[in-house]
Amino acid sequence: MKLLSVLFAASCAARAGAERTQEAHAPREPTTPRAADASLLVGTATRDCTGPSTEYLFMGMANPSQHGQGLWTRQFARAFVFVGDGGSRAAFVSVDNAMIGHVLKSRVLAKVGDALGDNATYTYENVVLSGTHTHSAASGFLQHVIFQLAGSGYLPETVEALASGVAEALVAAHVDATNKTATMRVATSQLRNASASRSPSAYLLNPADERAAYDGDVDTDFTLLRIDDAATGDLRAVATWFAVHPTSMNNTNGLVSSDNKGLASVLLERVLNPGAAPGRGAVPAAFCSANLGDATPNIVGAFCRDTGEPCDVDTSTCPGASPWPWSNATLMRNEQCSSVGPGRDMFDSCAIIAGRQVDEAAALLAGDNFADLSSRIRVAHAFVEMPGRAVVDWETGAPLGKLCDAAMGQSFAAGTIDGPGQFDFSQNSTSPNPLWKLAARVLHKSTPAQAACQAPKTILIPTGSMATPHAWAPSVLPVQLLDLGGLVLAAVPTEMTAMAGRRVKRMLRAKFGDETAVVVAGLSNEYADYTATFEEYQAQRYEGGSTIYGPHQLDAYLAILADLADAVLGGDPVDPGPMPDDFSADIWAWGEKKPSEETPPDGANFGDQLAASWDAAARNLTASFVGGDLKHDLKHGGTYLEVQRAAGDGWATVFVDGDPETRIRLSVVKHGFLDRHHYLNATISAELAAAGTYRVLYHGNAYVDGKVVAFTGTSANATVV
Repeated sequence: MKLLSVLFAASCAARAGAERTQEAHAPREPTTPRAADASLLVGTATRDCTGPSTEYLFMGMANPSQHGQGLWTRQFARAFVFVGDGGSRAAFVSVDNAMIGHVLKSRVLAKVGDALGDNATYTYENVVLSGTHTHSAASGFLQHVIFQLAGSGYLPETVEALASGVAEALVAAHVDATNKTATMRVATSQLRNASASRSPSAYLLNPADERAAYDGDVDTDFTLLRIDDAATGDLRAVATWFAVHPTSMNNTNGLVSSDNKGLASVLLERVLNPGAAPGRGAVPAAFCSANLGDATPNIVGAFCRDTGEPCDVDTSTCPGASPWPWSNATLMRNEQCSSVGPGRDMFDSCAIIAGRQVDEAAALLAGDNFADLSSRIRVAHAFVEMPGRAVVDWETGAPLGKLCDAAMGQSFAAGTIDGPGQFDFSQNSTSPNPLWKLAARVLHKSTPAQAACQAPKTILIPTGSMATPHAWAPSVLPVQLLDLGGLVLAAVPTEMTAMAGRRVKRMLRAKFGDETAVVVAGLSNEYADYTATFEEYQAQRYEGGSTIYGPHQLDAYLAILADLADAVLGGDPVDPGPMPDDFSADIWAWGEKKPSEETPPDGANFGDQLAASWDAAARNLTASFVGGDLKHDLKHGGTYLEVQRAAGDGWATVFVDGDPETRIRLSVVKHGFLDRHHYLNATISAELAAAGTYRVLYHGNAYVDGKVVAFTGTSANATVV
């Protein structure tokens, strides 16, 4: 399935007034507005928060060779502000990013406070920032050492790009909420062809009677919030929650991408905002993260890349040669085991999974299976010290144990079928590899008490007791609850598995009522790895090995959320808890890349076309230019490229960067005596369905004589038939 034929993508409509086609499931125009509650105000806004797209390692796969080489789709922050009864207020921002960190949220709140001249309107308590969990965007925004080592360290430019875009979206949504009355409705369906379990053997350890209550080993709940204008009935915004990892783009991808969640937003927003460039339409459509911990979009299965045979189900390994030169043994190793998506390549698979989410959203929008929400906006939030916390059963109060010092298990290093690790680790492992046991001791030896608390996890890195040069793992976490008129959001700083999320939803429905719509808003406000159920933890697959506070972690979240629910329902105050440390000012940004002088080849200028081609079979137009590093200007609200089609005596822009039909890829070209000089070859490609005469504009920047200069290159005209 080509991007050109993805549901809702009217891919070749010129932006200059051309219509975009809509499929049968396009949202219907309302005939009459629904009954309005004048006390409910809702504001929405979308802003660009794309980070650096070259050189830096991406966050998510921990692949030391996966660094930025250009851009496919941009990162956006989609903000929703809700003002209800008595001026009660909450904000939810879905961010096209791997996750959120405490530093990032603090920077956003500071910027919003400065912009409004008021630090009390939006606070830690009433603002949720939730990452969509793309694995194809720059690292560098988390302060804890373990996450710095998984990327390019701590990068102030990544933090600033994200914080500025998110803050601008929140401020714009705040302004938009002024005097804009709205109605809200919610609907839930089941989406069954867009996710699969990547740890089915661990899921089977959950109680049989519990498993029997659900259809399968992935959470297929697809919940949609619809926001309409109270006066006109016009659709103003959409937000959905569905549990699937944005890992359609695998660990060989070098182009910044918002993956299947962000692409779904772009595709639906094309329908809702005809003619608008990505992220610039008036009606946002956020596809938010949920309890996606063990849900992969690569639904075909996990196979050995060298043989094509299925991977071992329990360990996600394939037979291979020993990595040690003194051994001829055949070992079961994880490096060759990878999951496969439904498309012909990762771009195609991403489009398919995105399209299925869009299709489900559009079907709900076109139907009448909605429940009305009220103007009652309620929030509860607590910072919680996790290590050493006594854990009780949320229903009976019976003691269950305590939380451990944070630690990563050996299976954490094995990675997942979406992104396998290296160096002879495997999932489902509770027996230490002798060599890596020695390596772990060199890093920091865990104590017998830590090992006993985390059992049966084999501790690889006891991150909770490591503080050199800074803390390796968070110890104080934000846990938050939003009640949006009857839609309850559990905002948690973790990736919960399907069954873990189901237990949270069951608990909250027991508190708020069986018919209450409940979603788990994962990867919110901070990041503290995964949360598996107690039973799944025993298997010590990747999710269990990354459940950092031990086997009772989920039960702790359940008890904390139950307390927050009681506070919301009773109108009781919540102990705010201890503020987490922000030590980012003390971090050495060791991975930061300073700009270096760029020089065009002899006889050429920046922006000159180097080559161009038209692939008729793939309907792909490509042009390359003498260029500079994209990091010189992130072009928030702008574009690195325009694809234009001749229209009368002029040109109409058909696509800009961020449109999924386009890609820009950079490569360094050295030249001159002893290769002392360099420029970047900027290659722009676009899929074109409609015949016509086209050209490509490249809006670039280069670092010359110690400063950044802007230029524009224009390709030769190309005739497409």
